[in-house]
Amino acid sequence: MSDFTGPGVYSIIPRHADTQCINLWGGAATNGTGIKLYRKTPQADNSLWEIVEARNNSNEYHIICYSTGTMICAAADGSGSVVTANTRAPKEPSTRWKLQAAKNGSGAYLFESVVKPGDYLAVAGAGTAEGTDLMTWIKQDANHFQFFLRAPTA
Repeated sequence: MSDFTGPGVYSIIPRHADTQCINLWGGAATNGTGIKLYRKTPQADNSLWEIVEARNNSNEYHIICYSTGTMICAAADGSGSVVTANTRAPKEPSTRWKLQAAKNGSGAYLFESVVKPGDYLAVAGAGTAEGTDLMTWIKQDANHFQFFLRAPTA
């Protein structure tokens, strides 16, 4: 199950690899830094993400790294590719994601790209190893497209 109750700070855990979390690789604030899997480190700021409403009542959100302020961004042209952390204007569709509850009762969520509707955040190749990239891809009914949102532990 997820702890998601609305905007706030969360660890993002891939459903298919629950010993891993979504991580800003190396904690770098440089545009283009990879978003990859890394072992769960609940107190590491580069493994915490602030989910912020992008527009009132739009179900669109920014996913902002707690340590750097960079956002998880899809490719600006909407091509299915590796996602990165960037400082882009919040009005840019590549910075926004629609959250959808998975319809399987797991409590997991899917993140649909606003820049290319129908493409979703996914773990590349359903990988489970540290360093596996996140990417956007056409939605599949698969666990590597689903994520648990967990409140950080004290």
